[in-house]
Amino acid sequence: MKKKILCIFIIFSSLFYSYSQNKFNLNQNLFIEKSDEIKKIFKTYNSFFEKKINVYKIQLYHNENRYSTWKVKKKYEELFPNFSADFFYEAPFFKVTTEYFMKKVTAEKKINEIKKHFPDCFIIKVPLSEENF
Repeated sequence: MKKKILCIFIIFSSLFYSYSQNKFNLNQNLFIEKSDEIKKIFKTYNSFFEKKINVYKIQLYHNENRYSTWKVKKKYEELFPNFSADFFYEAPFFKVTTEYFMKKVTAEKKINEIKKHFPDCFIIKVPLSEENF
């Protein structure tokens, strides 16, 4: 009786083993062909929806202290009442930047005026998506 059970067990285990090997070999022979047209379509799609426009801003100040950065923003708005400044946190600093400039030349003209009051300011290039523009 024990020999029959042992024989049946060995037969079933060998069948399951051979079945699993066949499944594994089927997955190994799977080949997916990628078309160049599909790659081109995806590239066009991504470039269409991820268009960025390069604009310029002047970073006036950055510091880890929120209060001192906020004072710089208020000072800029008092000195240049027709222009606004952006105050934001970008780890680990609080930063103050000016409005957007479409051309670097106009940002350079403006920075010459600003350097008198904020000597450490500099121009930064900001890629802006068309949605935010």
